[in-house]
Amino acid sequence: MLLKHELYEMSLVFQGYNQKNAHIKATQKFPYSKMAMKYYQELEKTQTKKHKITPLNYSNMKKISRLIKESTQRLKKLLNKIKSKTNNKKKGR
Repeated sequence: MLLKHELYEMSLVFQGYNQKNAHIKATQKFPYSKMAMKYYQELEKTQTKKHKITPLNYSNMKKISRLIKESTQRLKKLLNKIKSKTNNKKKGR
């Protein structure tokens, strides 16, 4: 889900959307944090005591969400650098 979100967001930026609007639109289409929370809640319900996976509590989910946001920001900076270099090469032609 996260990868789909990021790829969609990146494609919107390359189509001319600004970063904020691209992120909002991608989050509407691929709400990865909500889907991850729902997935782990369902997983916790279905586990038996014998085979129980350590459940992610709210605190852990907040940490994971923060790490995802930080990684997303780094990816966005990298994509902006790539986009800037691509635009500079096009101008130099």
